Amino acid sequence: MPRRSNTASDPDAFSAPDTFPPVVSTYQMVTTVGIPRGHEAHFHPDTIEICFVRKGRLDWWIGDQTYEVHSGDVVVMPATVPHGSADATLQPCEYCALHIDPKALSADTRRATQQPHFGGLHTGQTEAGEFVRRLYEEHQRPKAYGREVVRSLANLLVVQLARHGESAKDSPEKNYLVRRAIRALTEEEGGGKSIEEVARQLRVSTVWLTRVFRQELGQSPGEWARSRRLGEAKRLLAETQDSVIEIAIRLGYQSSQYFATAFRRETGLTPSQYRQRCAIVGPGAPAEIARSPVA
Repeated sequence: MPRRSNTASDPDAFSAPDTFPPVVSTYQMVTTVGIPRGHEAHFHPDTIEICFVRKGRLDWWIGDQTYEVHSGDVVVMPATVPHGSADATLQPCEYCALHIDPKALSADTRRATQQPHFGGLHTGQTEAGEFVRRLYEEHQRPKAYGREVVRSLANLLVVQLARHGESAKDSPEKNYLVRRAIRALTEEEGGGKSIEEVARQLRVSTVWLTRVFRQELGQSPGEWARSRRLGEAKRLLAETQDSVIEIAIRLGYQSSQYFATAFRRETGLTPSQYRQRCAIVGPGAPAEIARSPVA
């Protein structure tokens, strides 16, 4: 099966390198603009899809959960579980992904993929992400002993994700300091307090607060606040008839132009274009989830 490599300059480029078990398919997405109807709802009946986000931010859903996926995160879609982009438009991003046949893994590693905490979002997993990247590169430029390297890397990747899922299951959802910072950042309508103000309120340095935030959530407080505000903007554009100016003012932007610039940087669309796209596509489409086997 051809492996697709999407880029902003050549969105329909294909290549067809050989793959080694347990990897069935590899692909890369690089786009600087939003892609309408990108990654609509689908599932893979026989393979596990593992995606490493290098740049950008994606709103993703897997099964009955919705996730904010940021650079440095790894997201896992188990076989038979529906998934896709949560928005009508796939945001500007760069990621590489692969499909793994669980039947081709070692017996112990295969059992790890059947644990409930294996799938979903793995925040800040740069080590696992490096395994994904190396597996992708190994298939683009095959070298001697490639079959053995791929088999070893794939098993290490699955084990790393299983261990991370196990440790995350047994730890609090968020560090106490992070929970307090989030409460302070969101307690005022219109953007809340600045990061510096929150750090002073919590009696910690901005450097320390940023470090803890990144450890827990894989992003800085400013990135988290910006993502949350733009996420609320998307909800208001899709669900209300409020004007763009009204939404910008409500969310604390200095001007509707500044809001439109930030929104386009995030989604690849202007607020008006996003609203039009939501009206056309809608959260209920497609009517059925496509079965998407990987040969």
